[in-house]
Amino acid sequence: MHDQQTLGPPVVITLAVAAGGAWAMFGLWRLSASLWLAAVHQDMTWHAHRQPCGGSDADSSGEEHRRMLIQMVRVEERVAAFASETGMADITIAVMGGRIGMVHEASALQTGRRGHVAVGSMWLSSEYTATMPYILEHELAHLKSQDSRNRVFAGTTCIVPAMLSAGLLPMAEAAVALAGLGLGWVVYRWWSELACDRAAAGRRPLRPGGDGS
Repeated sequence: MHDQQTLGPPVVITLAVAAGGAWAMFGLWRLSASLWLAAVHQDMTWHAHRQPCGGSDADSSGEEHRRMLIQMVRVEERVAAFASETGMADITIAVMGGRIGMVHEASALQTGRRGHVAVGSMWLSSEYTATMPYILEHELAHLKSQDSRNRVFAGTTCIVPAMLSAGLLPMAEAAVALAGLGLGWVVYRWWSELACDRAAAGRRPLRPGGDGS
């Protein structure tokens, strides 16, 4: 027996195109909303970390905070230089850790001429002074490649054929097609991360010294 389709091809095609369009619109809206919240994230984290330490253990924590400030200044200088190189109007910076993100993470968002970079607080510690420039360059490479926007459209190009496959093909063939699309998505994400790794490794970081001298 042949697999019976509950919906005709015109309906399936219409639903697939509509789902793809909805995904693209939602993805672009989410990017815009995230960048709107980025300024708040910057005030809550980056600017807060820039404040001087206090308390009874100020002597011990003050030195570590001073080293963190050196890292933060380097990040700010590099981000400002990158914005000038690429013509971006504004790039906000934030720190992840605690209740907002993980200390070992880093991320970047961009739409139009606005961008946002977030780095885990771990990378700002003196222990990772030599590593931090490469983490930052990786995220800046995402901005330069406009990966945030590209992922939205890549997701759309996956959703439309996925729905067409599920709605028009027999179950076995649809499963193969969906597996292929899933593999293609994994390869795309892996390739974009590898490209940013190569860009970070190929650029000489600004002032990689450990003590700010």
